[in-house]
Amino acid sequence: MLTNYHLQRTLRSSHAAVFCLAVTEKGNFLTSGGIGGTCLWDLRKGRLLNRPSAAGSWGDTTAMIWIRREDDSDEVLVYGTLNGYVACWKQAKNTTDFKELYVLRMVGSCEITAFHFDLASSRLAMTTRQGVVQLHGVFSVTVNNFDPKAVHFHVNGDSRDVVVFGCRNGKIYFLRGADGKIMESIDTGGMIGNAAMDCEKDVFCLDDPAQGVTLYRLSDGMRVKTFPIEATKAPRPRQVAFAENCRAIVSGSDHGIMYVFERRDSNVHQLDTGTEDHIQTVTAANIDGISTVIAARSRDIGKSSRIFIWANSGQPAAEEAAMESWLTLKYIQTLCIVLLAMSFLYQHFTAVCWVLSNTWASAHMMIE
Repeated sequence: MLTNYHLQRTLRSSHAAVFCLAVTEKGNFLTSGGIGGTCLWDLRKGRLLNRPSAAGSWGDTTAMIWIRREDDSDEVLVYGTLNGYVACWKQAKNTTDFKELYVLRMVGSCEITAFHFDLASSRLAMTTRQGVVQLHGVFSVTVNNFDPKAVHFHVNGDSRDVVVFGCRNGKIYFLRGADGKIMESIDTGGMIGNAAMDCEKDVFCLDDPAQGVTLYRLSDGMRVKTFPIEATKAPRPRQVAFAENCRAIVSGSDHGIMYVFERRDSNVHQLDTGTEDHIQTVTAANIDGISTVIAARSRDIGKSSRIFIWANSGQPAAEEAAMESWLTLKYIQTLCIVLLAMSFLYQHFTAVCWVLSNTWASAHMMIE
């Protein structure tokens, strides 16, 4: 894997602390959420855009996600707040302007902690600090003594189950997509700061604030390896993300370093923000075929923060993915050729043995 990230741009955020980041699939818009609400950026120009509304009484923005629809090219943002509000902004066609579609207050008025969207089923999953797991239009359940930190869809064939990751108790629950019934649970034995999941690669990773990043197999829940991150301050949760088509894992730190771990061989690349601040908020995207990682520096209340954008100046993500597909195809072709050759040799070896056996029998009879 060719990993050579360079700092592409630094954005000055109006948030003192940035709690969440999200990038559109096309890579044209970036949103940051935190103290003061939600900010919207034209990512290609590095320009702060006008937002439809400020935080007001809704509280700080704590979770967000961009939603893409197959039948609609306009971008849609859904975000949640500290006081339990869920808002939706939609792009005005062929512009960089956004309008607010709705604002809803969830029952219980509790912090929204995570979102995830499944394109195939057009379903949105959401969690709250009180342990509520909601699949919009399908179910809403409360898991007792549980504070969800992340939620993902578990795509297994035609089924779309929901996986939720608890923060303080370190538990992971698999909920049936049809009714929210708990089917399985995993106890990691430690705190989960955040989680990322890739069903296709059969892996998920967790932030362990005390150790670093831990990688697990999704199919059996077994821990595969740990990527250590030095702790120099009191542990805080850090976000994690898969990058480069799941070849890399991205995480922050408590000392101003962004870490990019190569998933298979554990090589690590350090991206320096130039300070000793906490880097708790990270995300990754594929922008114009280039793997891009984004991190936000969290500072004390009253001080503006920075958002750092690094681009991989090595092999483009799309080109690397195509190369991997080509190598996989060549491997399959070579394997087929070897199997055919072995089958050919086996069949002809059997025929030769049969001829030799008959010839030997005939000769033996003539001698007698």
